Amino acid sequence: SIGEYVAACLAGVFDLERALAAEVDGARLVRAVVDDGASEARLLSTRGIDCGHRHRAAMLFLEVAAGEVRRSAEVAAKAAVEIDFEAQARRLATLLTIARDGDRASAESGPMVLAPPVAARALAGLLPMLVGGDGWRFARSLRGRRDRVASERVTVIDDGGLTGGLPRPGIDGQGVPIRAVRLIEAGYYRQPLLSWHEAHPGRGESSGCMLRPTWRQPPEPGPTHLYLKPDEDVSPAALVGSVRRGFYWLDCVGAGRFDLATDRFELPVCG
Repeated sequence: SIGEYVAACLAGVFDLERALAAEVDGARLVRAVVDDGASEARLLSTRGIDCGHRHRAAMLFLEVAAGEVRRSAEVAAKAAVEIDFEAQARRLATLLTIARDGDRASAESGPMVLAPPVAARALAGLLPMLVGGDGWRFARSLRGRRDRVASERVTVIDDGGLTGGLPRPGIDGQGVPIRAVRLIEAGYYRQPLLSWHEAHPGRGESSGCMLRPTWRQPPEPGPTHLYLKPDEDVSPAALVGSVRRGFYWLDCVGAGRFDLATDRFELPVCG
């Protein structure tokens, strides 16, 4: 029932608050917002499209504090009851401890390991190259040796049907079927995300990337589940353990600035 579902969400928030206090003396939960719901839509067009879909997702926003230090986090899931609240408490406790007791980095360079929140923010900074017809122009400006735009270890994929991701309808905001698209493969730029009217031979295929946040807004191109393909033979613990002296960046503490035209970026991080 709805009452039982709400009670389970509240229990998760209370568990988080207790776990946070146990991890960091004086830590407290300042704000918790759970947004959970579903939508249903039907699309008809003069191009013969007649389709419908259902969509469900939940978002959790958290703000915690220890003394004058505050940190926040956002978590998405298929449903609020699937969120691991205690894991979020441990993560926020670590960020509070770093913010309260940490020092500035004493060196400006060295090996770096990026936790998922930092890697995702860095990947989001490349969206001008990964979404829309202008992506080719940015890719040309970033090509280096052997025409690569990245290391041969880098493969970037957008997949609206990604297993384990937020459930999405099988079509985009214009009724085009979604599919997995390799935007960068082994460092080589393959194509940006393109709508059906931007795609043509030699420039890339359409990928069902037109997003419609609400029925009031026209569709706009954007990523669905955008991610770096992981190396299945390398574990996160092995990555961290391979750095004898360097940096393990856990989270971003600001929006950052990305300038693809000059090949420069700034991203404030902590870790």
